[in-house]
Amino acid sequence: MERPACAVCGGTETDPFYACAEPNRMTDEVFQMVRCRACGLVFVSPRPDLSEQDRYYFREYYKKPSPRLEQPVGLLSGLFDLYRTGKIARGKASGRVLDVGCGEGGFLAAMQRRGWEAWGVETSTAGSALSAQRPGLKVFNKPLPACGLPEAHFDVITLWHSIEHITQPGAYLKEACRLLKDDGLLFLGFPNIDSLEFRLSKGDWFHLDLPRHITHFSPRTMERLLESCGLRAERVSHFSWEYNLFGALQSALNGLTREKNHLYRTLKGFKPAGPKATFAEGWDLAVLLLAGPPLAAGAALFSLVTGLAGKAGCVELYARKRADGSKR
Repeated sequence: MERPACAVCGGTETDPFYACAEPNRMTDEVFQMVRCRACGLVFVSPRPDLSEQDRYYFREYYKKPSPRLEQPVGLLSGLFDLYRTGKIARGKASGRVLDVGCGEGGFLAAMQRRGWEAWGVETSTAGSALSAQRPGLKVFNKPLPACGLPEAHFDVITLWHSIEHITQPGAYLKEACRLLKDDGLLFLGFPNIDSLEFRLSKGDWFHLDLPRHITHFSPRTMERLLESCGLRAERVSHFSWEYNLFGALQSALNGLTREKNHLYRTLKGFKPAGPKATFAEGWDLAVLLLAGPPLAAGAALFSLVTGLAGKAGCVELYARKRADGSKR
């Protein structure tokens, strides 16, 4: 375990923010979140060091769903990939894209089908092995700053819900700035610790996901970090339907089920072992079947309202290089 300095301002003075257990019962540890007194960034401290982090990722994390769910989940995943590629197409028609935290490579494959040259970075051995099976993708199984990629090489760089997993987000964003062309675009998606969803759900919030989510940004702290890395936020969107609807639904279900993230784990095919888990399974399935449909409708309305209010559970941010090229 290590006690990091603030990733935004380098500060070491913090206040306790919130403590929570790992939601999938992979460990009995409770993880402490702190808030930087200087800039307000929230992060896990103490946190697992790099040599320990892999053990908190269950092997199904990048796994395809079970055969009986593979077709509907695969269809939904494909629609979300089209949703992401469509967003990029509105800013850039074609070129070279780098996806940082590319997982099993579905998004990159969708970009490739649109005519893009697709590159990826995935530090997880399981995730990079899956993405490497897709023909034509260039995937690196190492941290972005260690990849040695050429300067000003990419038209678009994306970090779809990977920045919160990274121990040194500033180093990644500085490298992204170096790799972007002068007219390049950076797309970020991340959970919003300043969201109404977290304030209402606390430890039941699906996107809290300790300790895999190491750094917990708000739009304000992310914009400050981007500025220090030579980038400028152009637009922040609180309408991330890909993540907000499911996150709101799973967070609400977590308040009713005995095991957290039951719906998510079912889709992933991951089940905790032991008699306690077996006993809880029947109850949680009943809750899902009975409460799931009305909660899903409520989650859609909640996502719309919090999006309009600028307090959504997840946000998407679009950035470019700073015009003066400076790094504050």
